[in-house]
Amino acid sequence: EVVVDQVYVANLDSRLDRISAVSEELLRHGLRALRFPSVGASSIRAAEARRHNESAHVGITRGHLACFLTHLALWKEIAARGWQRAWILEDDSTFVTDELRKLSERMDELQAADQQWHFVYTGRTPVSTTRALLMLEGMAPYWPERGDRRISPHVVEPGVSMGAWGYIL
Repeated sequence: EVVVDQVYVANLDSRLDRISAVSEELLRHGLRALRFPSVGASSIRAAEARRHNESAHVGITRGHLACFLTHLALWKEIAARGWQRAWILEDDSTFVTDELRKLSERMDELQAADQQWHFVYTGRTPVSTTRALLMLEGMAPYWPERGDRRISPHVVEPGVSMGAWGYIL
């Protein structure tokens, strides 16, 4: 069963070696990924970095900005192509094989739990697991204390997250 119209893997031109493992795993499950070139941090002009840095709570690294710009470009691509559902993955994504086989079931479960969903993580780091790091870096005041809330056996309404390996729009 087709769960998404397109699978994208964000990948830096300088790290083509990283896309192979993700693509091979997806192919084993009948999914073909399209490589999407990531924005490299070094390609961001100083003026653009400053503009974004000034609007952030605290400084934003060029790496984080590059990640944001990559995903923004991906969302524009998905909208331009008219895809109803797209799966966006990072090139270092890993999979739980049994869960990958059950993706269609999990999507049905999500639809039953929330018919108006528009975004679902398929891999992320909940902030609760990185709270100590956030405190160490002085970022904790900017992250609300909100944990995950289970809404069905395999679906949670996520709390605050930091970092993602994949999501479906």
